[in-house]
Amino acid sequence: MSRHPSRYLSFPVILAAGLAVLLTAGLTLALIGDARAQTSGPPPTSDAEASALTTLAEIEAAPDLPLLPQVVKRFVLPPGASNIQVTEDTAARVTQVYGSVRLQTAQLHVDCDGDCIIQTTAAAPMPLASYPTRAFDTEIQERGDGTILTLAAVPAQVAANGGLTLFTRMRFTVSYRLTAAPAVAITGLAVNTGQPVRAGTAAVPLDVNVTSATARPITLTWAVADPSGLSLGGGLATANAPAGASRVRLTLNAARWTPGPKTLSVSVADATGMLDATSASIQVLGLRLAAELGSVRVQAGKPVTLTVRAWDENGAAITGLAGRLTVRLDGAARAVAFTEGPAGQYRGSLSTTGLALGGHQVSVAATDTRNLSAEAWTGFATARLTYLPLVLR
Repeated sequence: MSRHPSRYLSFPVILAAGLAVLLTAGLTLALIGDARAQTSGPPPTSDAEASALTTLAEIEAAPDLPLLPQVVKRFVLPPGASNIQVTEDTAARVTQVYGSVRLQTAQLHVDCDGDCIIQTTAAAPMPLASYPTRAFDTEIQERGDGTILTLAAVPAQVAANGGLTLFTRMRFTVSYRLTAAPAVAITGLAVNTGQPVRAGTAAVPLDVNVTSATARPITLTWAVADPSGLSLGGGLATANAPAGASRVRLTLNAARWTPGPKTLSVSVADATGMLDATSASIQVLGLRLAAELGSVRVQAGKPVTLTVRAWDENGAAITGLAGRLTVRLDGAARAVAFTEGPAGQYRGSLSTTGLALGGHQVSVAATDTRNLSAEAWTGFATARLTYLPLVLR
């Protein structure tokens, strides 16, 4: 977050990595178009509560419009924030373009209160023009302890001919103005001393720079969320802030963080309530693998095709791993020769010679040129298949 003499503040918001997976896996976070989400109670006060938005919501979609994923993120801005602006850097979009597809359209009804009940009908005609007309929308709610900004982004675009474009990365900037300096202000955040975080790191340093008008005890609260809004943890710590500038060192646990961007939200409060808040983007470096077998039921002694896909923290395919993949079958090393094609996709033949009948586990591991490692698992069962003769009458 940057500070300006005119008391304008801004911070980046990045939605990325996994948005395409949300759509292809059928995990719709919310619905767009004329869809409306109704929630009960006060607005969420944390990323954990915000991630439960669809669990609390009853969502209905307007007829004849394709259903698209919508990523909803909420931010707590300091009390008195005004002139709040959200802009998207469209040049920073990373897209995947598909041909004509059939997307589910209304009527769809999702009613979540414990268990979800989903009712759908067959796909209806596509819209006459590109849909949606806006890639994102915002809502601002004033609350006693701060201002709630809700950003709802649609990481997809449907053309009139049914062509689908997915936005696997979107970058926004949130700016606002404070009419008066808070008694305690957060003047900067430094995660891992400004360096990218490697996935699986157990302890990541977080330095919070604060400026206080007078010496006082303060409470710092932080939360980390992934691009879909899922909470990855948080915490709070108390400190004695001296008058003037000081720095508080905190520790983040990144052991469960997956590769890709994350959003860090930090707020500071004293005995009177919350005084300031800010957010920052954290880039988590990492390698991801997915393994798939040509069949989960294999005739004993026959080889089976093993396919491995590899991509980085930005969702880009990782090439050149054919000689860096190692396979273990039921815990024992198994030699498999892989060939690459298309980019980031590797195929090899896994021998089942000598295996007993029953279930078997396959693990695939790799280390890329950045010395980042990952592992994926899959499994199959060997059986003695019997084919009955064909009798012609």
